[in-house]
Amino acid sequence: SELCLEEVSRSYGTKQLYDDDLERLYRGELQEILKEIDLVISFHYWNLVKEPLLTTPPLGAINFHAAPLPEYRRL
Repeated sequence: SELCLEEVSRSYGTKQLYDDDLERLYRGELQEILKEIDLVISFHYWNLVKEPLLTTPPLGAINFHAAPLPEYRRL
């Protein structure tokens, strides 16, 4: 059977942030979660990853975008 990203993430004990989580983070409501994030991996995410999530994690951020840029980007 196929594993989805959420199942794989859970099996490794990692967290996933969803749109609602990110909006709260950007509004300053989830700042404590930044201390728990070592690496950001954005995989087929339709929106722009913003500060402070973009540069705070000590291992950085990786964005996987399978479409040509900038033609198929969203903000």
